[in-house]
Amino acid sequence: MVYQLALALPRTPHLHFNLYMDNYFPSIALFERLRDLGIGACGTARVQKTAFPPHLHDNRSCFPWNSLAGGPASSTGKVLAVQWQDQGAVHFLTTIHSLEERTTVLQKNPRQSSSNGPAIRQAFGAMERANVPIPVIPNDYNRYKVGVDVAD
Repeated sequence: MVYQLALALPRTPHLHFNLYMDNYFPSIALFERLRDLGIGACGTARVQKTAFPPHLHDNRSCFPWNSLAGGPASSTGKVLAVQWQDQGAVHFLTTIHSLEERTTVLQKNPRQSSSNGPAIRQAFGAMERANVPIPVIPNDYNRYKVGVDVAD
């Protein structure tokens, strides 16, 4: 369905589209096909489906807060699969970002646990909010997912 809707987008040299979607739609195959059309894509992915490569999923409970890991999602290298540790592990597929890109955002002090406490205390100290460097991928997703998870 997403691919059929993407085919209906206007094709002109000066227009470029990036699609953001929640975890119901993304798959490696869809993102590769969209990229072949010249359309960028980014979205959260479910690890229970075949949407996220199992070899890139790290389910260790000690994965540090605000850390990022990932790599190419397939042999073509067109899609990047990323795991970012926030309150829990968040998985993304993207064709428009890299692992190295970071941005600084004003963020609320997250809930601390025994595994993420030291990193959170270092970033926030005693402050309720702080400017924290985070990966661009979750920042862009939250910024551009207009109409996705509006009740969340």
